[in-house]
Amino acid sequence: MKRLLLMLLLITLALFAAACGGAQPAVEEAKEQAKEAAAEAKSAVEEAAAEVKEAAADAKETAEEVAAEVKSAAEEAAADAETAVDEAMAEATEEAMEEDSAAVAPVEGDYTVGIMQLVSHPALDAEREGAIQALADNGFIDGENLTIDYQNAEGDIATLTTIAQKFVDDDVDLILAITTPAIQAAYNVTQDLEGPPIVFTAVTDPYAAGIATAPDDHPAWVTGIQGMPPVEDALAVVQEVLPDIQSIGMIWNTAEKNSEVATSIARDTAAEMGIELIEANIADSSEVQTAAESLAAQGVDAFFVSTDSTVVSGFEALVKVANENQIPLFANDPASSERGAVAALGLDYFQDGLDAGALAVTILKGDATAGELTIERQRAGLLAVNLKSVESQGVELPDTVLDRAAQVFE
Repeated sequence: MKRLLLMLLLITLALFAAACGGAQPAVEEAKEQAKEAAAEAKSAVEEAAAEVKEAAADAKETAEEVAAEVKSAAEEAAADAETAVDEAMAEATEEAMEEDSAAVAPVEGDYTVGIMQLVSHPALDAEREGAIQALADNGFIDGENLTIDYQNAEGDIATLTTIAQKFVDDDVDLILAITTPAIQAAYNVTQDLEGPPIVFTAVTDPYAAGIATAPDDHPAWVTGIQGMPPVEDALAVVQEVLPDIQSIGMIWNTAEKNSEVATSIARDTAAEMGIELIEANIADSSEVQTAAESLAAQGVDAFFVSTDSTVVSGFEALVKVANENQIPLFANDPASSERGAVAALGLDYFQDGLDAGALAVTILKGDATAGELTIERQRAGLLAVNLKSVESQGVELPDTVLDRAAQVFE
């Protein structure tokens, strides 16, 4: 039995070996076919790759041609546009020059205007510049048909009389008096002669100064722009910034009538607000620092300066004391904010000068006499703040103040 099973196993093995030997040619043939198919596939891929490469090269060439055409068109269009703009600008400039030339064509004749100014500081300088601009805009051009004789008393009120007399002796066509002391000196020198015509500006109260009794009741040779500073509104800003304020220190020159008026308003306003106004009087700008230190020693909560020309001319000394003692400084002249005041609410002094210059133009052209021109009150104003001073003087500005500020200095 075992022998039989062994023989069957041997026969099976022999048959399996025979079968395997017979399939070998078929396997070899399949391998050969697969090899040929792979070669054909590789060839097809290489041909396809070549075609793609060729197509890409064609596309690149086409794209470069299109880009070159687009670039050329764009450059041509840009050149055309630039030429058109240049031509338009040239035409507009020529028209503007023609209009400007016609607008500022010098008035026939030769005129001399004497400008007298108490002292130099930004507000009064802006007054002068505004007036000269108004004259130029209306054909009175300095160096052509107009001679401007500018004289500055450099803070010496007595010198203003000498200046006014010089203008009378030189027979100027018009005097422009900047500040209350200047108009008072010019008026006193000219009242017996009733001339030459005088236009004033930067004058707080021409009525209290004895120059006029009403806007339409003034000497026949005198008129101008009243520059009453908004003292009440400026002090309201102080209280808005410092709600718990108890006292304000104010320096002023008793020789300046304008300052006397502003201080009187400040006294009444502070009293109504429940704030003590502590005053310090000076005679010239060299005393500003000493006066400020005295007020600081008295423990004032803030400094306030209106439009006193003597104090404003020595403003930097006041700023120094304010910074050293961290006492917030407020003013009535926007230009004072740039110089170191935390906030300043006041008139637009350049506009004030423009308005005064317009009056001078009317008089010089003979369209009206000074006596026929009403004294107008300047009302254009603005609020300025100084963020650096806010930090130096230890105060915080509420958003309500910052939002209203027309000028912000940093």
